[in-house]
Amino acid sequence: MLKKIIVMFVFVIPFILSSSSLFAEDAKFGVGVRVGMKTFTGDDIIIDGESNDIDFDSSLVVGGSATCFLTDYFSLELSADYMTKSDMDVTAGGETINMGELTSVPLLLTARFHMPIMDGVISPYIGGGGGVFFNSFDINTTTVPPGANMEVDTSWGGHVGGGVEIFLGKEKRASLNLDAKYIWTAADFTFSTPGGIPDTNCIDLSGFYGVIGVKFFLN
Repeated sequence: MLKKIIVMFVFVIPFILSSSSLFAEDAKFGVGVRVGMKTFTGDDIIIDGESNDIDFDSSLVVGGSATCFLTDYFSLELSADYMTKSDMDVTAGGETINMGELTSVPLLLTARFHMPIMDGVISPYIGGGGGVFFNSFDINTTTVPPGANMEVDTSWGGHVGGGVEIFLGKEKRASLNLDAKYIWTAADFTFSTPGGIPDTNCIDLSGFYGVIGVKFFLN
């Protein structure tokens, strides 16, 4: 998983840098770190004719971003975050079982449209984009049959949102960033037991995503 993220950064960041020279000579490029929270809307799926309510706990998000302001009114941002383990609970027939913990690493590309005020010191924006989610799952061995396993596929998704960049100092070489998104994504979960037939279900992993971070600009 880590290798995939490194490879994506190696190829995408040079693309953003080269794009900046095509749009504006005074394009700004910065990198930063951030922390936040991801919530899940949950899902309801039918297994063997019975409704199963799927709930995930909110997850702490830590990560980084690379941002290129092509103009004062438009920027591209590539972000990579680590979503800490989120408990997955399944409720069916009045009984709730903790199935294990979901971990995800979202790699997102966002186009942002800015509305700068106060001589550009404060730059609110709206935007949208998409990305890939490298998912993994650790099954709870105390609540499932011996030898049972749960696998989750990598998923793709889209998002819309908004936020604000607050630039610091006369040269605006640093900023405080507040960002909120709603993300749409779903992944296939496959539950299997020794000798049994694997059961695959697509589960909704959509939800709200909010972070606060600091950025440092190289020019």
